[in-house]
Amino acid sequence: KEGSYYHNYRDSNISTYVQAAEYLAEQGIWVLRMGKIAEEPIPSQHPKIIDYAFYSEKNDLLDIWLFANCYFCISTGSGPDAISNVYQRPMMKVNENPISHLNSWSNCITVPKYLVWEKNGKLLTLRELLQHNYYDLRQYEQAGIRCKDLSSHEIKEAVKERLERLNGTWVEQREDNNLQKRYWEQFKAWPNFSEYHGWIHPQARMGSHFLRKMGTAFYD
Repeated sequence: KEGSYYHNYRDSNISTYVQAAEYLAEQGIWVLRMGKIAEEPIPSQHPKIIDYAFYSEKNDLLDIWLFANCYFCISTGSGPDAISNVYQRPMMKVNENPISHLNSWSNCITVPKYLVWEKNGKLLTLRELLQHNYYDLRQYEQAGIRCKDLSSHEIKEAVKERLERLNGTWVEQREDNNLQKRYWEQFKAWPNFSEYHGWIHPQARMGSHFLRKMGTAFYD
């Protein structure tokens, strides 16, 4: 369908979130998988994971309450997460694109999908990601770019960082601050930065595991 094709670039498989969900559940945190319309149930039988998207008695008021009162919200940037933003709940954005529109104004860690050049299999640099900031899968295809989802392990690592930063147990590695600083310096130098961003929340950041993997080649 035309509408679904438009949003396909941000789709991801619910099974890749199981490791992260079960990690949180093992920490004693109840995990609710949200969604108005979902294709498949989350494939986990953990007693602390509730597939609310398939709950027969879900309703809009309860949706709002849950987003407004959660410990933190994990999202791909699908819309209802704005409620958590309004209520100043900590955020975790995974598999979100384009990177140019990341949530810079709140306490949010972002880990985007990888964008890969079809012609040579190389990952796009930060400069290239900012240049190719599309909201339609067809535009990525026309530019010769493939969207690659985060793996289950990468999503878990991102969520682990989010939880540990909230709990005050996160241990920063030597290169983390330098990579983060370099990221924001180049991002802020993007000519269109001020069009989408103003005040930057001190806890807005790119995921550490993602920046470590991308390395210095990310900043061409």
